[in-house]
Amino acid sequence: MTGVQTCALPISAPCMMAVICLLWRAGSRQQPARIGSWFPVLIWMTIPTWGWLYQNNLQENTLAPLAALSVYASWRLHEASCRRARLMWAGLAAATMLAAVLTKGPVGFFPAITPLIAGVCFRDRCWKVVLRNQLILLLLFGILIGLLGSYEPARAYFWKYSSQQLVDSLAGNRGALHGRLYLIERTITGLSPPITIAVLGWLWTRRRSNAAGVVLQIHQPAAWFFLLTAACASLPLLISPRQAAMYAAPSYPFYVLALSVVAAPAISRLATKLAAWLATDRHDVIARLALGSLLLAATAISASRSGTVIRDAGPLQEVKRIARDRKSTRLNSSH
Repeated sequence: MTGVQTCALPISAPCMMAVICLLWRAGSRQQPARIGSWFPVLIWMTIPTWGWLYQNNLQENTLAPLAALSVYASWRLHEASCRRARLMWAGLAAATMLAAVLTKGPVGFFPAITPLIAGVCFRDRCWKVVLRNQLILLLLFGILIGLLGSYEPARAYFWKYSSQQLVDSLAGNRGALHGRLYLIERTITGLSPPITIAVLGWLWTRRRSNAAGVVLQIHQPAAWFFLLTAACASLPLLISPRQAAMYAAPSYPFYVLALSVVAAPAISRLATKLAAWLATDRHDVIARLALGSLLLAATAISASRSGTVIRDAGPLQEVKRIARDRKSTRLNSSH
């Protein structure tokens, strides 16, 4: 539920990667320079913040894939041509958006206007269809939240959460107040590896081909869709005076996807050259050995850090002590 530390399951990172792949494949249908979904996933992995988030088991680990899946479902809702498909994708979008909101409050509500963003960016549906999709999504979400609110304990919890956490956060009465520019700075810093890759790729493509401007123009609809979605996920956070580096993390996959669209022509060319280089048996063996060595090294490093407490070591030790005391008390009482 909102405001409660959720468990970052071991599958949260693979789930996020899977949704990035789904979004990229949806966008690839509009891109002449096609490249596998491994590329945005690889770019996403260069963001150092994600390693810290998963190590510290933060709520953003759960929020990000749920919200991203809601965006994907709304995209498919935009493309749907029959009533059954529209209801199916709208239901999935509403349900996953509700799950994102329940994970960490209103910050998970940004997929609510995805149908409108799709209509603005792609312009392949009349506004009557776009507005209909938007209303269907909001109506289904309202029905779901209404059903949940009809349960008295859930309604009481929502009221308590709103009054004690949400209102206090917006009033600046909870947590460290870094200032609104802090989140912008940390977001740009966290995205610096993907930004660097995209800029270098764009410059290389522009130098190699005079058609780079045309290519980017063709790529604009998908790039703008991802960019506007990322902005909806990050910019509203500036309303709150309470800021933290991880707050904008759910927007990172969409920034990465937008940057990947920009870099796709260059990476497509490089992938073609690499495939030609690997065509010989000798180069293929060298590449396999290098990849295997990196995999073994990563596995060894991960195994060596197993059980290491990086954040909140004191509170975790206190929790273990309380658990031991309770266990000892139960054993004594049983005798």
